Amino acid sequence: MDMDLPNALIAEKLNNNMDTISLFVGSKIEELREIHKVTQEDLALAVGLSRPSIVNMENGRQNYSLKNIYAIAEYFNISVNEILPDMKWYKKYKGKKIIKKVIFEIED
Repeated sequence: MDMDLPNALIAEKLNNNMDTISLFVGSKIEELREIHKVTQEDLALAVGLSRPSIVNMENGRQNYSLKNIYAIAEYFNISVNEILPDMKWYKKYKGKKIIKKVIFEIED
């Protein structure tokens, strides 16, 4: 998957002070759903969340747990690394405190 694909969406929504990492993850989840032709409702049911939770995650309005990210990755039979930003992306947006916190928690 192209890690730069959600950057336009992120840049657009940054003007609204939304969290960059949440936007990145949400964009990846939406992209995966579209590629696999899965509805928000179907994904929600499969991973034990509500449809509004999926909507809010995709729009960067809801914080996600690593448990949910792992469940979504497992559903799509991919690694969590395909949902979470890599270090190249992290370095590009390293001025955002939340990114530093999440990246280093994942590496530990």
